[in-house]
Amino acid sequence: MVNDLRAYRSKVEAYIRENSDYLVIHKLKHNIPLSSGDLNLLERMLFDQGHLGTKADLVTAYGEQPLGLFVRSIVGLDEQAVRDAFRDFIADSSLNAQQIRFVDQLVKFLTSKGTFSTEAFFEPPFTDIHSGGITEVFDMDKTGKIISLLDRLNANSDEVG
Repeated sequence: MVNDLRAYRSKVEAYIRENSDYLVIHKLKHNIPLSSGDLNLLERMLFDQGHLGTKADLVTAYGEQPLGLFVRSIVGLDEQAVRDAFRDFIADSSLNAQQIRFVDQLVKFLTSKGTFSTEAFFEPPFTDIHSGGITEVFDMDKTGKIISLLDRLNANSDEVG
């Protein structure tokens, strides 16, 4: 059973990576907002041909999660798209060296993982910068701005219109 699950996951992830030029996956990787039509296309791409089983199979293997976020977690986010999303925040000349390292680590994380939950701020690699995580590196205002930017990044992987 475990080997079957591992093989299924490998198959799904390879398929998604191999099809990263597919318009919807490209949009997810480059932080371009999705329409309901995009999500329908993504669902058809993944499940209509039967190569990857059913949506229920996917949920069994990965747990319940929005399809766009799931795909983005596999392909990651384009580094320039992340930097563009954080452009104004990064341009803030009042950031100190530790804060700049923290933001750079966040960009690397998003480029690799594609998604982010705020719990990760209190785990390595962020606690390697400061053991207290984001709340010890930034004041509440800047912490709120970062969380708002992350919410917008995550929202672009779901239907927006």
